Amino acid sequence: MRYVEAHRQPIDVVVNLAREFGTVLLNGSGFQGPAWSVRVSLANLDTDDYATIGRHLAAIVRRAIALWRVDEGASEGDMRAQDTGLGAYSAPPR
Repeated sequence: MRYVEAHRQPIDVVVNLAREFGTVLLNGSGFQGPAWSVRVSLANLDTDDYATIGRHLAAIVRRAIALWRVDEGASEGDMRAQDTGLGAYSAPPR
């Protein structure tokens, strides 16, 4: 967590979701939630939308982990071998 706090801001998650996927969520801290949380509206979404949001969040987190590993000295080849197909190197299809 120290690495994340030193290199990222909590708002980065929601900004990257919007930029990369068009998924717009609010950061949880605006609603007295934890700084590293997001808020998903339960109104006006279809059931399938929640799975899509989850996939987008997973892609953002996996990409952040990949960047951390690169910063920690893992080679790109090592990273590709560990890629789960959720967009560690490029945005997954919508």
